[in-house]
Amino acid sequence: LPARRLRLVGGRVDIELVPSTATIILTHRSAMRCSQESLQRALDEVCGRLALEYQLEWGTRPKRLCVFVSKYDHVLWEILLRHKAGELPCDIPLIISNHADLKPVADAFGVRFEVFKVTKATKREVEDAEIRLMEELEIDLVVLARYMQIISDEFCATYPCRVINIHH
Repeated sequence: LPARRLRLVGGRVDIELVPSTATIILTHRSAMRCSQESLQRALDEVCGRLALEYQLEWGTRPKRLCVFVSKYDHVLWEILLRHKAGELPCDIPLIISNHADLKPVADAFGVRFEVFKVTKATKREVEDAEIRLMEELEIDLVVLARYMQIISDEFCATYPCRVINIHH
């Protein structure tokens, strides 16, 4: 490794290890004494030497969430109410459901609501359509809010470490 150091002062570091995908997620919030360009060059150099892949995000735009729901509404209500109150610093451009029942809730908050009917025979095709829509909308994180379907390994691979299941 190069002898030079990058100095990051203040802030906080969170480290998450994901053994199933051999992923380390490092979140660091601080004031930096180097430019974004110099940090990018240093990471390119170090990761290149170690044959590591990395993704660097500056946190300049809010994360974009897609909420998946079925018929139970309490988790969706909580997410949308907390978002409206400013407790969830994110954008919620899309709600996906396998039933139309909760469309009035989405409409009340001005969130796009799409229904994708899922059957055993169409599951893979439907998930591909959902993924295409989420990619169009630049979704960063998927929240399963009492979504009563099992998502596939392929779906999870498209959003590695970015799917949260809330099932209370």
